[in-house]
Amino acid sequence: MPLPFVEVAVRASREQADPVGRKQLRMTERAQHLTNVLVSMFSYWECGCPKAAAACPDLRWSPARRVAAENLFQDVFEFCRAAGRDAHAARGLGRLQKLASELASLPGEAYERQQRPDTEPGWDMQAGQLSADTLARALEVQPDRVKLKTPGPGCDPADHLTGKQLAEYVSYMDRCLAPEAWPAPLPRRCHRISKDNELKLVKDLLGRGMGTLVPACDVPRDKAGCPLASGWFAVEHSEKWDRLIQDRRPQNATEERLAWLQLPSGEQLKLLRLNSPSEHVRGAVCDLKTYFYQVKRPQGTESRNVVGRAWQGRQLGKLAPDPNQHYFVALTVWGMGDANSCDVCQETNVSILRKSGCMTPAESLNAQLTVPVGRTWEGNYLDDHLTVQVFSDSERGKGLRDTEIGERAKQAWEQAGLPRSVEKDVIEQPDFTAWGTEVRDGPGEVGSPLHKRRILASLTLDILGSKKISKGMFRMLLANYVHPFSHRRELFGCFHRSFTWLESLTSERDLVTIPADIRDELFAAAALLALGVARIRWPVDPEVSASDATEDSCGSCTAKVPSKISRALFRVGAHRGEHVRLDWNEIDQVLAPTRMCRPLSDINEAFASFDWKVQRGGRFAKHSHINLQEMRALKGEIRRRGFQNIQKVLNEVPEAPAFGGAAGLGSSGRPGRRAPKHFDDSKGVSRKVVGVTRGSDQIDDSNGITERRQGKEASRGRESAGTTFVCGVDSRVCAGAFGKGRSSSFKLNGILRTVMPYLLSCRCHVALVWIGTHFNPADAPSRFRPLPEPGPPPAWIEASRRAASAAAARAEARRAAGSPDAPAADQGKARAEAAPEGVGAEEAPCPVGAAAGSSAAEVCAPPPCSPLPWAVPGGRARRWQKRGYFAGKGEVTRAWAAAGAWIEPPLDAYPPEGYRPEHDLLLAANARRELAQIRAHAVRVGVWATPCTTFGLLYQNCGPGTRTADRPQGDGTRPAERQGNSLGLTTAAGCTALGEEGGLWVVENPRRSWLFRQPAMQRLMAREGVYLVECDMCQFGLAPPDEPEARHKKSTYLLGNFPELRRLGRRCQGKCKHVHLEGAVKIAGRWQKRAALASAYTPEFAQALAAALAAAETRLRGSPMQASLHGEAHAGRLVKAAEELTAYGRSHGWGRLDRWLPDASRGRVVKRLIEVIQYLFNEKRPIAEARCAVLAVQQRRPDLRGQLGGAWDSVRSWAFGEDSQTRTPIPREIQRTLRRWALAKALLLSRPPCLALLEYSIFVRVAMGGLLRPGEGANLKGMHVRFNRRKSSDQAVLVIESPKNKAFLGKRQTVLLTRPSTVAWLQWWMHRVGPGDPVFPSGYSGLRQIHVGLVEQLGIPQFTLAGLRAGGATELFMRTRNIAWVKFHGRWASERSLAHYIQEANAAAALFDLEPSIAEVLCRIRAEFSCLDVGPPCIG
Repeated sequence: MPLPFVEVAVRASREQADPVGRKQLRMTERAQHLTNVLVSMFSYWECGCPKAAAACPDLRWSPARRVAAENLFQDVFEFCRAAGRDAHAARGLGRLQKLASELASLPGEAYERQQRPDTEPGWDMQAGQLSADTLARALEVQPDRVKLKTPGPGCDPADHLTGKQLAEYVSYMDRCLAPEAWPAPLPRRCHRISKDNELKLVKDLLGRGMGTLVPACDVPRDKAGCPLASGWFAVEHSEKWDRLIQDRRPQNATEERLAWLQLPSGEQLKLLRLNSPSEHVRGAVCDLKTYFYQVKRPQGTESRNVVGRAWQGRQLGKLAPDPNQHYFVALTVWGMGDANSCDVCQETNVSILRKSGCMTPAESLNAQLTVPVGRTWEGNYLDDHLTVQVFSDSERGKGLRDTEIGERAKQAWEQAGLPRSVEKDVIEQPDFTAWGTEVRDGPGEVGSPLHKRRILASLTLDILGSKKISKGMFRMLLANYVHPFSHRRELFGCFHRSFTWLESLTSERDLVTIPADIRDELFAAAALLALGVARIRWPVDPEVSASDATEDSCGSCTAKVPSKISRALFRVGAHRGEHVRLDWNEIDQVLAPTRMCRPLSDINEAFASFDWKVQRGGRFAKHSHINLQEMRALKGEIRRRGFQNIQKVLNEVPEAPAFGGAAGLGSSGRPGRRAPKHFDDSKGVSRKVVGVTRGSDQIDDSNGITERRQGKEASRGRESAGTTFVCGVDSRVCAGAFGKGRSSSFKLNGILRTVMPYLLSCRCHVALVWIGTHFNPADAPSRFRPLPEPGPPPAWIEASRRAASAAAARAEARRAAGSPDAPAADQGKARAEAAPEGVGAEEAPCPVGAAAGSSAAEVCAPPPCSPLPWAVPGGRARRWQKRGYFAGKGEVTRAWAAAGAWIEPPLDAYPPEGYRPEHDLLLAANARRELAQIRAHAVRVGVWATPCTTFGLLYQNCGPGTRTADRPQGDGTRPAERQGNSLGLTTAAGCTALGEEGGLWVVENPRRSWLFRQPAMQRLMAREGVYLVECDMCQFGLAPPDEPEARHKKSTYLLGNFPELRRLGRRCQGKCKHVHLEGAVKIAGRWQKRAALASAYTPEFAQALAAALAAAETRLRGSPMQASLHGEAHAGRLVKAAEELTAYGRSHGWGRLDRWLPDASRGRVVKRLIEVIQYLFNEKRPIAEARCAVLAVQQRRPDLRGQLGGAWDSVRSWAFGEDSQTRTPIPREIQRTLRRWALAKALLLSRPPCLALLEYSIFVRVAMGGLLRPGEGANLKGMHVRFNRRKSSDQAVLVIESPKNKAFLGKRQTVLLTRPSTVAWLQWWMHRVGPGDPVFPSGYSGLRQIHVGLVEQLGIPQFTLAGLRAGGATELFMRTRNIAWVKFHGRWASERSLAHYIQEANAAAALFDLEPSIAEVLCRIRAEFSCLDVGPPCIG
């Protein structure tokens, strides 16, 4: 593009007599200069950064170029409007401003050591370096410049946190690491405060209740014996105040993070959309005063939070209890600098607001860039609370949801004792600043405040003028660009080589000359700050695009969709992007974790259901990398849509606009008038500057007179030229790099920054939606094939269409009846009445998770990083295709076929009939094909029997293998190992894809195979919901052909994503004869290796695996009769709950459960479940029925798992009001009474009752000492009890087979008995027990009968056998006070379960509640028969 302003009328503007006119013309001049810079920069990038002018393309003007240049001029005019320098900047920009001013104040020759004065501020004695103090961020603490807490009670997080967070907070000391786990050495603290000032600060902290004194002897010490104390320093907050920072790095290194933090960002506000000129936005911002210092720390953590120096008691005066002892001051509040302070303070504030009816999930902003659907947004960033409300002209001045939120939040903070900074409050203003982002309702702009962008641009130019910079200063400069550019992420593309050059610098302080290309990039960044605002008044275009490319061709297509659907797709776009690599292949793209929304079935089906039309198709000039071609194809579509947007402006304005004024505006500044001919097409020179419309002012520079006009309509008309459109791509690299705004790949970023000119000059914003390759309609034109026929729409689109049709039918009926058109409010009401319940209505009651007032399509719109709420598996019947990979003889496929399943041909490159190249997954094309079929749901179940040739121990130990524990992939010298690694990657990628698409997968390999140590497989095993099962193939009939009676053991690992796989966990019990897999055997005259023969699955194993997969598939499909993991009883309860739901639904007009549930939206399901839960609560039914009701719905709708938060919240609210049920522990005194009384009675009875009572007495000892469940102790056998062979040993080991928590801690668990008397009695008892005999022959029922008889005889029937485990846990905790040891000794999977057993108060209360007469009898029994505890009789 040629320069739009070749000759700027500088002299003419200065010759005007009117000072106002000269000022306005100078503003115009600056904007024209900046427009020239931007056009030159964009043209330079678009031409490929040519070395000579001959490489430039045609520079002739066209109407489209004129409009594009005029758009740039209008957008930069306000940025250039202010004259002179801006005021002093604060915080990060202020520090950078000081560095730049110091750098600029140096004399030109000051970089030479011999000419530099030694007293120059900011410099040290070494030439060309900034001093450490200049770069240091930590300031000296001045007590008069820091704000502290006002005296008051403060806020205790334990009173507000709930659930898991409350449990973690109460047990905060458990997060402290053991000294041996501390890093070495510990970080050093920064302590920048004088002794006198620190003493003053300490007294002030103690007087305000923010600290307490801790004796120096109680403070933990590091390995060198130094106290573990933090330090004080300050950072600049404003001109009057500093922020006090507690440098707690030494203590932070010895504690675990809470990982609660999910802070919103101002960048999310750019996703607001004002869909019509009558819609407006307003915001309310509230700030809490010294919030961190109002929040208390957990009790008992004082010794680990000391700060500063140690003080002698006499120095503190009356504040110290002992004047001769040394004390540290410890903060009792959360200081800024604690690694967990932000987590606790953020969640505490959110919990306070949530209890008052604020921060509902449907309206909350979170850290995942997932914005609410409705018109009310609410977010909390530590102490800053924001409420955003979209409203129409008719709602102006009315109390809406944001008003209610503001009142409730103020009441909640007042009740919690948190003071507000009333002077900082912003109450329902159309222009507001929150979290560093400024929102302006009139022009519809969202971005970093204008004055901050001006300061940053000015600082950048100052630094460029000095021509030198240090690494620390350059890093700081780049960091200050992150927030302004995050509102228009395409601007990040200007940093092409800056980050690479930053990493190449070594010294933080050395000044280096800025290279020419880095100077160009910084100059471009400063110029682009003028365009760093997002436009929320640009509507989302109902025309959706899609682009695709191959390595040598490209194509794009478009489809018209309803506006609601396009807005829903806009929400799931990759607005943030992620780090990607150009060299990723299809497998890497699947395995690498992502923060973007992966292609989901409902988005894919939506794109497949649109009526597409081809827009572009052709070949590239040269062959290139597929990801580069994808980005070029996207650029071509953006360019086409941009020119299409400009053409709309040209169609509205017949003649080309004059440069220097608003597009389409004449000298009067009104749209639609012809502009005077001030532009000479032959020379491309603007001869005269005409009026410029800005805000509410219109300047006519021809006469130097300023007219004050209301320019609201003109401003909105100008903004309507911009547009936002949705484009679907199937490349993760393309979506991630474009959403992020730049790429570390020079080639990819080179294309990205050439997309920027079209987005900025054509006023376009693009939301990329990542879709599956199989569902990308642009794949057809890119391969010169016809477009496929549209598929059936998904359920959420169909529901929206039905609602729209019903509303249109009602309106048509009213018109046919002769009734006048109803007003907009009545029309919305009619549409709501016409829509089905919960979906399709614009103003219908919204489901849980969406704000009131949002449209149905928007309600259905999914969050970018969570499953879609509109996923309805029952909408269309799908066949679960199954395929065996590396199938060998295809035994699993035969088992599937025998069961009548839908199967794909088994995949194996070397079947018995010979090599098949189309099945060889070592070929990249075949691997891509299989991944595409999985993503397209052509395969839903996969069994991967990956060849273990190079993964086996024989190859590694006896062959040429190079795999080691440090190098599980080998050293790369063996081609066979490289091929094995490739197959492992393909296996992991296929399983990952199947899991993400909702399918089932299983990987089989020998137990000691190196496949499971591959990094890709390790990441797969670390995923949630993955099960590793060990089995022995001898249990499935694997026998050698020459010895049918013998077996091959062949221990095998099965890795899968369904719990039914655990049914195959059969282990050999040592009862069969095993033959090693060594050597060969002769079969039919041919010698064959035993290992090769054993690689084929037995029919029994194939049938068992097929049955487990079928059970998992049935469960996922939601069969009501499918037994769950909890057994048949639990499945029966779920069936009964489903029957209750059906009965309740019929009585309320819902119909049968299986009729309305499959097609119901998430909000509709949650709403009805809450109603059922309320009914059960009112009827005083057990809470278990409410839980079963929700589980029954989840069983039939697996897609709703994790999305029924509203229903589960109702159940939790019910549970909070219930009395907690805890096990009554048997105290130590009662246990002694029982076993002594049983022994005493055994001495007086005949042999059978005597043995039974002896057995019971020993059982009580063992169960309580080993913390055994009654069933575990009763099922012990002789082989499960082991003693040390030494006679003096006082320990015994018990082996527990198949315990209750085997799913978490294993099928075989061990218990150590250490009490000598218990071990002695058990050893005496075991002399009559054989290896296979039960230790306690009476069994559980017999022992329970004896126990019931004894406790009833003693008058204490409240104590049951289950109380032995609880009593032992309570007694062990009271003796050790170590919760971790109790958890380990008792084999509890979580401390939450253990909390039901450790009941000190209940144990004491059980003794207190005994009647005096009974307590006296029990005491006499313990005293009279204490001799029986001496030990067992001697044997032999």
